[in-house]
Amino acid sequence: MNFFDNPPALSWYAWLSRRLWPIPRAPSLISITPKKIRPCMDCIPTLANKTRAKIYTNFLSKYFTSNVQTYVYPEIFESLGDDLIGAELCDKTGELIGVVFSMYVGLINNMPAGLINWLCVRPDMRKKGVTDCLLNSIQTFAYPRTIHLFRNDGWLKSPLPPLWTDSRIYRKRVRRMTTAVIKVPLEQKRSIIYEAWKKAHPMGLILDDPSRKNSLVEVWEYKSNGTLIILQQTFENTLFTSCRWCEIIFWSCNNSYAGTLSIEAIIDALPYDWIEAPSTLPNLGNWSSGGQSSWCIHGLDPGCPVLRPVLSLLAN
Repeated sequence: MNFFDNPPALSWYAWLSRRLWPIPRAPSLISITPKKIRPCMDCIPTLANKTRAKIYTNFLSKYFTSNVQTYVYPEIFESLGDDLIGAELCDKTGELIGVVFSMYVGLINNMPAGLINWLCVRPDMRKKGVTDCLLNSIQTFAYPRTIHLFRNDGWLKSPLPPLWTDSRIYRKRVRRMTTAVIKVPLEQKRSIIYEAWKKAHPMGLILDDPSRKNSLVEVWEYKSNGTLIILQQTFENTLFTSCRWCEIIFWSCNNSYAGTLSIEAIIDALPYDWIEAPSTLPNLGNWSSGGQSSWCIHGLDPGCPVLRPVLSLLAN
């Protein structure tokens, strides 16, 4: 069964109608019933196991690669549990065919939500129903996590209408070490980040759970004026090099030239080689265009407006 044949999501017709005739309404849950796990090519998908962490790392490193190589540390998969849930499919010889993971991103309307990430199928097994099998399975394995978000780089690839779309920029950092820039715990700056986000995006969504400790999101501060950059590593390396990528997901600064200079100074002090960010990031014009990025959501009606920017402080 195709995962997107009859999805519990806002239809394109309703999405377009609300764009044309907007009437404010709050997001609401869409009921989901877990499906029976079904075989694919006579093989049964199973729950991912942390003892196979290195296998998942090697599989993604080999097949989840385009212009950059994805290298998700085995330690990430060794944390498989309540927050990171995975589904895998192996052939009859026990060789891995495909994997998908759902990472907990917090509560939406008091329901747990997850981000579908690292969905990867071995090239010779693509277009054979493996992707649908894995997506149906992860929805069942992750239950009662009924809300799932999808994120695509490039133009919209999901059959679901977008929850948010933005354009991207990127640049290589100039190696400048300075004591003016420090890494600070997210817990210390959470209230400042919330306030800045709600001011900039009053109808946006914040995905977070302060009860969870998260080592994936980093907060960097320019000490003299309190400018903040919130980022997450992307687990991507430029091919044939050790150059690492990260993504800026939000920032907090005064809207001035000094604030822009502080942002650029933080970036050049980061322990990453390439930085991607939304095109709205204050900058000095020394960035290149990086295409589009889109969010979609499954299990939640976003209400109206249907386009809501997303700040995810647990997983991106």
